[in-house]
Amino acid sequence: MAAQGIETRVATGDADAYIVRCGLEKANSYPLVAITAQGVDLVVLPIALASPESNIYFIKRGNEKGEAKLFSTRKIKKRTFFSPSHPPSPCIQWLRHNISYL
Repeated sequence: MAAQGIETRVATGDADAYIVRCGLEKANSYPLVAITAQGVDLVVLPIALASPESNIYFIKRGNEKGEAKLFSTRKIKKRTFFSPSHPPSPCIQWLRHNISYL
């Protein structure tokens, strides 16, 4: 992938916060960022923490029984409770405040 100009990073241990921090960091410099992982639970962090201008894609790899799935932070924020007319939940507020400590 590096030969094709795609940056990759490998995380060890509990890597969810590291993966999301890297994606958010890249979203400041690039118009499009993609995060790939096995667990869909990882998609919640970028949705909650990305700025409205960020366009971060999360790609859940498929297995033998299912296809890969693609989630966009912009599209999900437009369709869910992340609307400007509704304040974020206490959980989302906590994530935004504490992500630097994770």
